[in-house]
Amino acid sequence: MNTEFSFSICMPVYQGSHLIGNSIDSIRKQGFENYELLIGDDNHLEEKSETERTKEILDSYGDSRIKYTKNKQNLGYPDNLKSIVSRARFDVIFLMAQDDFLSNDALQRTHDAFFLDDDIGIVTRPYFWFYDRLD
Repeated sequence: MNTEFSFSICMPVYQGSHLIGNSIDSIRKQGFENYELLIGDDNHLEEKSETERTKEILDSYGDSRIKYTKNKQNLGYPDNLKSIVSRARFDVIFLMAQDDFLSNDALQRTHDAFFLDDDIGIVTRPYFWFYDRLD
């Protein structure tokens, strides 16, 4: 079994410009570098300022692993997610919301879990709810 693979991190976005930076920062802090981050912007066309803020934040990273797509119309969460997943190029789909924040070793631990047993085909992670600041 190949012990190295890459993630396609799929992140649907809707009115999340105020949240997305923390999510991306938590991805970029991972020790695991083999990933692409696919972002599907599902803001309505008339919400130009939200789309512009999101795009500006993404561009500020200057990271070629971040792939942004603006939907031509609002698709809704399920179809936006399907659209993002259809563009995935790598071995493992890793779903992440615009307001998710990963622990420092989340990608490595997910990667390692796949090699515990040849029959493992899906891995999930625990979620914790934060009502205060993360720092």
